[in-house]
Amino acid sequence: MSLKSRLKHLERNIKPKGKDPVQEWQDRVKRHEEMESLSPAIEEGDLQACIRYCQLCEESVVDRTFSYRDVYIKVAAMHEGYEPRYEEETGIDIWYHNLKATYKYLEEMGKVPNPKEPVLKMSARSKK
Repeated sequence: MSLKSRLKHLERNIKPKGKDPVQEWQDRVKRHEEMESLSPAIEEGDLQACIRYCQLCEESVVDRTFSYRDVYIKVAAMHEGYEPRYEEETGIDIWYHNLKATYKYLEEMGKVPNPKEPVLKMSARSKK
């Protein structure tokens, strides 16, 4: 096999299949930025923001994120200079409750023609 045919064989078999890796990375960054921008609206009880977030992110990822609740509370307390208060309801608790309710609502939408909209919580900051 000549060198030229070996190179063609390598190019044909080694090139990544599907999307360009750079474009894939840029799409992932854009998706994460959008998800991050939706979080404050989710804490305020915005159903449309919750639905969009659920479209962008799998429920298992939300569950895994919430599993680090105590870490988020501790880091926030360290940055703000107070003792962590784990028993109080925080923004991440409201975020998680609203997203779980929205996942359930979206699941019901597939089964029932007109499901009842979820009851979403609002953070204390947005109530003021």
